[in-house]
Amino acid sequence: MLIIGSMIGSIWMMTIYGVILPAELISTIHLHKLLQFDGFITMIIMGIGYLIVPHFRNVPIPSIKLVYVSYGLILVSVIFSITVSLSSIPQLIDTIGSSLASFCRILGVGIFCFMIMLSYHLRTLYRNYIINYFSVLFRYIFSV
Repeated sequence: MLIIGSMIGSIWMMTIYGVILPAELISTIHLHKLLQFDGFITMIIMGIGYLIVPHFRNVPIPSIKLVYVSYGLILVSVIFSITVSLSSIPQLIDTIGSSLASFCRILGVGIFCFMIMLSYHLRTLYRNYIINYFSVLFRYIFSV
């Protein structure tokens, strides 16, 4: 994702400096934000969080399977976003694809936050407050 996003960013910079490019290349500039921010930066923050927090706390990650699930959800959200943004598809499919991408992204980041919180080994009382906070937050987000 980083290489593709960097190439698209280079195309964007060429248009800023006045290089005339074909319309097909210029139409891919909006993918730069999608690949770099939603893909690369989110995944690198998750990777650093999954590495540093358990390492400094000297505890294992509570569930490696959930780590893979959270990465998979972020990757699926980026794929949905790319698919929706590239093709000329009907409005209904565009809306469903965008909603699925947002759902996967929120769920993946939510799993990441939950796993990091479990790595902190908070006292049970505080952990229950935080779990209740996130559960209410997710219910509110998905009920809207």
